[in-house]
Amino acid sequence: MTPSSATRNSATARILRHASRAPDREAIIFLDRGETVSTRLTYESLVSQVGGMARRLAAEGFSGKAIVIALPAGIAFVRLFLACLWARVIVIPAPYPSNARLLNRLHALVADSRPVALVTDANGVAKIPSLPQTGAPLRILDISSLADENLSPLEPLAGAGDAPAIIQYTSGSTSEPRGAVITHDNLFANQCMIQSAFGHDERCVGANWLPHFHDMGLLGVILQPLFVGGSTVLMDPLAFIQKPIRWLRAIDRFHATTAGGPCFAYDLCARHCAPEDIEKLDLSSWRVAFCGAEPIRRATLDAFAATCASASFDPRALTPCYGLAEATLIVSSANPGNGARELPASGLGSKGTTTLAVGCGYPAPECKILVRAADGAPLPDGEAGEIWVAGPHVSPGVWNGEEGGVNPFNDSFVDEAGDRYIATGDLGALVNGELVPLDRLKDIIIVYGQKLHSADIEATLLSHRLSAELLAACAFSIETAKGDQLVVVCEMDRKRFREGAALELAAQLKKIIAESFGVLPQLAIVPYGALPRTTSGKIQRSVSKSEWLAGRIAEASRLTNA
Repeated sequence: MTPSSATRNSATARILRHASRAPDREAIIFLDRGETVSTRLTYESLVSQVGGMARRLAAEGFSGKAIVIALPAGIAFVRLFLACLWARVIVIPAPYPSNARLLNRLHALVADSRPVALVTDANGVAKIPSLPQTGAPLRILDISSLADENLSPLEPLAGAGDAPAIIQYTSGSTSEPRGAVITHDNLFANQCMIQSAFGHDERCVGANWLPHFHDMGLLGVILQPLFVGGSTVLMDPLAFIQKPIRWLRAIDRFHATTAGGPCFAYDLCARHCAPEDIEKLDLSSWRVAFCGAEPIRRATLDAFAATCASASFDPRALTPCYGLAEATLIVSSANPGNGARELPASGLGSKGTTTLAVGCGYPAPECKILVRAADGAPLPDGEAGEIWVAGPHVSPGVWNGEEGGVNPFNDSFVDEAGDRYIATGDLGALVNGELVPLDRLKDIIIVYGQKLHSADIEATLLSHRLSAELLAACAFSIETAKGDQLVVVCEMDRKRFREGAALELAAQLKKIIAESFGVLPQLAIVPYGALPRTTSGKIQRSVSKSEWLAGRIAEASRLTNA
């Protein structure tokens, strides 16, 4: 197969081109338990298998319609995802329902998106016997029914570039998840942006564990290496969480050039990878160590670099970046090879104090960024406000499952040049053209007229020399009879928690906050893992607040409010 003229500016055309030029090049490797190679696919094999599955999807009448994919991490998901792009089926990636929480999320996602089918594996079919039936009956399919080696590969179908390709449901770290519609044009534009920002080419080798149903895992880890003609090495996220060294060993073993994730991934490696294991590795091939998806702490990246110095890790590879599902994925990125650095942003506190935060680089090619005040006025360099984004990668709106269409974003505007900007809900500043994300606007806390930011409070605690035992922190406010009250919940190692270290540490933490922000908080320390998180590992502040108000955090903590 060769790409037709109608599909030449598409992700599928890029993959077909690489398969034509280098059919024997390795495209995908999957590591079982993060250690053993269970599957290898060349570009020729990948295209053949994907094309055959695409023909089956088209024969089932799914082209132009939305289907949910709820599969475990693995090659099966990758094949089906690409087959959907081939056959112009709208993809809704979803977590595999391995527990009650994820099953409930799947129910909510199906109820909102109203797909014509849900594809899972045999175990998944058994776990989800009933799902919300809205409109046409929902078909629940075992993926094995879509595989047929006797089918000839389907050439990628042509279609409008503004047609939906993916409905990417946000992680719900601060609100109810919503499905951002990503068009084929959005997808192609953002893949080009990532390629340019990171300097990727056919020599790119990715080695990653990120969840395949989130934008960073799906578009940055799975699709980007294939888009540029490189190779991608994948493992189940749980394999990394259980033993972070597995990720670093994969980077060493396959000479990976690009790998990354949220800040907590670097923290896990720094805390849980033994020096004697690190010393056996060679991480010198790692050129782009991207970091995004949550507030980036300079102290965490420095600790990671120090931990991996014996493995020849170059700290200049650390590449902070910023993005969101509504902009497909990437918005800005530091230049690989420059490392991470902090920049000053002002206008955060009630007295206009200056805060240092990690810079996330410059807008990706064709992306435009504005920072605006609450009244919509553009803010000067270095002044913090809401981040607004425009460009060919920006989603047209939110999926309307009832009508099978797109609802444009309410919070958007078109400037004099005709560029459509959408609000990100994030607070940040542009410092000499470089984006410095600071916090979610919904997480601003006002106590006694003083404006505080959750991320600022959390970072201050986690970076303080007296709180080395803390693993995570979550700050939010609650309403009381005396006004708003700051609440901070901290996680620490479970063993140290059981030993009673929390009681001694709590008074120190309250003092740090009081001295730094002039506010005495309610504070609790809980064992690691007690704070609610999204499926991508981000702490859910709004859910944590609800858990606090319901008294459930108190049950797992040593309260220090007396």
